[in-house]
Amino acid sequence: MSKGFIVSGFVYSLSIQQILLEKISESSPQWSLFSEEVETSDNPSLVFQKFIQAKLKIKVPLKNIYSVYDYSQDESGKNNYIVYAEVDEAKKSFKLQKGNLASWFTFKQLSKISISKQAHQDIIIGQRVINAVARSLEAPVENPS
Repeated sequence: MSKGFIVSGFVYSLSIQQILLEKISESSPQWSLFSEEVETSDNPSLVFQKFIQAKLKIKVPLKNIYSVYDYSQDESGKNNYIVYAEVDEAKKSFKLQKGNLASWFTFKQLSKISISKQAHQDIIIGQRVINAVARSLEAPVENPS
């Protein structure tokens, strides 16, 4: 029997080059990745796609959800898969559960907000993946003869 896993991630807007994070409650001091613990053998990207569609009402094609990396949670022994979903436009407002907040941040703003050390690490590595994806999509420069 599968012990399940955790999928955590953020939404990245190409148009404003910012990431969307959540705060579990207005009284919570920390912003965090969107996270879901599941008892399934589904693909983590598929789980995240369904999760953000249900939570944020954002439809993201599976091809726009990128794996960042994964690691084992010491406390639970479950793997935590870090992903991000890339969107063209930044939706302005979200109807979340009462008390929950979502907000857009630039990568530079991360040093000015309260966020866990692990979430900060996950986002920094996510930013590296975003940069690598962007480089791979750039047209190759022709070699002048």
